[in-house]
Amino acid sequence: MSKRKGFTLVEMLVVISVGSTLMMLAIGLVHQSMTLSKAVQSNSERLHATNRFIDQFREDVHTSNNVVCQDSKSLNIEFGDASSSRTKQIRYTSSNNKILREEVLFDDKIRREELVLSEQGFGHFEIDSDERIARLTIEKKSDQKDSEMKDAPPRLDRKAEAAIGRWAVVERKTEDQQ
Repeated sequence: MSKRKGFTLVEMLVVISVGSTLMMLAIGLVHQSMTLSKAVQSNSERLHATNRFIDQFREDVHTSNNVVCQDSKSLNIEFGDASSSRTKQIRYTSSNNKILREEVLFDDKIRREELVLSEQGFGHFEIDSDERIARLTIEKKSDQKDSEMKDAPPRLDRKAEAAIGRWAVVERKTEDQQ
């Protein structure tokens, strides 16, 4: 019996098929992890933008002189003295899945900033005039695919509360003390 110095064709085919199967599994896992990574990054960016927008809302309300809410979809914030020509206004409006912040500057220039919510997301505003608090609430509608969930109430996503004129009062007190 002679010793052979190679592999048979069947052995090579088995090795190639096992190797290609392992390679396909590895490629599937890499693709799945990349897809998941993109989704997590997108969600993280949306969360960061929402947090920044809510922080801006709080700062606007805290430094304002007056806040007017015509309906649950719009909020006007006023700064400065009404008798002075140096007044500034900020309008928040909510529609479909976005909230728009428009800042009217002293020289009538308008600076716009938009927060895009998820597809089912919507925002609304309210003012508690007794406590002088303005609220921004971001909610998500329930998924309409499930027939049992059609009448479900919206799910709270984020809620921001801010005291109207809080920092303006502190600034006035420190100016009066000096």
